[in-house]
Amino acid sequence: MTARPTRLLYLSLCALALGCGIAHGPNFKAAFSAGHRARTAGRHAEAAQQFAAAAHSAKRAKDRNEAQYLEARMYERLERWPIAMARYRSLQNRGGWRAGRAAFELARITIAHGDENDGYVLLGQALSQFPDHGVAHGALRKWIERRRQTHDEAQLQKALADWLSPLADTELHQQLLYEIARSLEREGTLHEALAAFVRCAEARPYPRGPFTDDAYWNASLLAEKLGQHDNAIGQLQAMLRNRERSTLLFGSYERPRFPAAQMRIAELYRDRLGNLQAAQEAFRRTPKEHTASILADDAMWQEAAMWRKLGDSAESCGVLTDLIDRFSSSRYVSCVAELCPHLRPPAGTRPHCPEYIKQGLR
Repeated sequence: MTARPTRLLYLSLCALALGCGIAHGPNFKAAFSAGHRARTAGRHAEAAQQFAAAAHSAKRAKDRNEAQYLEARMYERLERWPIAMARYRSLQNRGGWRAGRAAFELARITIAHGDENDGYVLLGQALSQFPDHGVAHGALRKWIERRRQTHDEAQLQKALADWLSPLADTELHQQLLYEIARSLEREGTLHEALAAFVRCAEARPYPRGPFTDDAYWNASLLAEKLGQHDNAIGQLQAMLRNRERSTLLFGSYERPRFPAAQMRIAELYRDRLGNLQAAQEAFRRTPKEHTASILADDAMWQEAAMWRKLGDSAESCGVLTDLIDRFSSSRYVSCVAELCPHLRPPAGTRPHCPEYIKQGLR
């Protein structure tokens, strides 16, 4: 009963495979394979010729673009820059799936081996034309570095702002907002920079924005610098507010800034607002909610210190006992007697508590 359907499926797959072969064209496949063999062997001139032949005989636009892209790469290896640039320019003008990469490669080669100023003009054009390309974020950083060498911060901000509307629905939009905020901070207009970082964070809320967490973090740093300590905490809380829980029994979709943000909230309560109770609660949340973080044992030590300052030695000793159980190799284990005199570290622990940890308790 199952033999006939299986045979039909096999024949269908064979027909599909043969159809794909015909679509590529035998001349294309032969030249393209020969180009790859020559490329692997380091015969770049031969590879360039084979890829050019493959492009000429390709029946599909995608195959033609790929072959011409590889041809351009071979001319780069041969350091024949004008030919490589011409191939990339042709690919960009033709359109298709390699057009974006070709535009950025053309700009890169022009910067390095042609007219540098023209190259950065081409880079700006590539960013405008292909803002969602995978290399666009790095290219924008390179463009900004150059712009800072030739223009002041106000001119840079205007150039970035001019892109905001045309690129509003692209991957670059939030990065533009972030770089405007950074420029304002470098300029020393801190209130404006703080507002710009908040705008950047809110433009693409978690989890869509690659710059959301960094924007909240920098907003918190600026708020602290401006004496807005409640606001500094609020920015970090906004970052953590939408922290997504896993559908599994344990875990979450952790992001790099999350544990440090929770830890910083506790430090701001302790050092800036003098609210030891709130600091203790915030320190406690770090190992509870970010169990895999390298900051977990630091937070437990600080929580124990907060309990001691609050006059509750039993709670302090309880946290330290948990610290020993969970992080027996922590640098704080040898120091537990500093906070809880009757508690002893396990055998094999370093004999003395580091002086810098003792000083942190004073």
